[in-house]
Amino acid sequence: MNKKAVSIIMMIIEILVVITAGVITIQIANSYASSDIVERSRIANDLELMVNVLVGIPSDAVVEYPEDVSGYVISLTSDKVSVFTKNENLITHTTRRYNLPEGFKAEGFEEGTKRVCLTKRNKVIFLEGCL
Repeated sequence: MNKKAVSIIMMIIEILVVITAGVITIQIANSYASSDIVERSRIANDLELMVNVLVGIPSDAVVEYPEDVSGYVISLTSDKVSVFTKNENLITHTTRRYNLPEGFKAEGFEEGTKRVCLTKRNKVIFLEGCL
């Protein structure tokens, strides 16, 4: 066979392999980006940051989480925030830990609430449903 023909066939095969690998990678990334794990992780990270901001505010305040979280259960304690779905194993909960300064306390539990708020009163941060 001609060396030039073999070279062209090999180049076409290499291009097809690269295109196939690219398409597969994009499909996997797209499915992961739209998964429930990513959504729960984002909500937990946002709530952790909101708690840290409320600790830094010198007065009482209320902050509303801007998205619908009705499909999740959210638990707030003095050392962590957990986001999970109903009837889910404890192992698969999405949890973010934080350290509150001395004297501060955080608490709350919301299930199926469309909008949640973090309310700071004195040195206590509450997770509660928004009106």
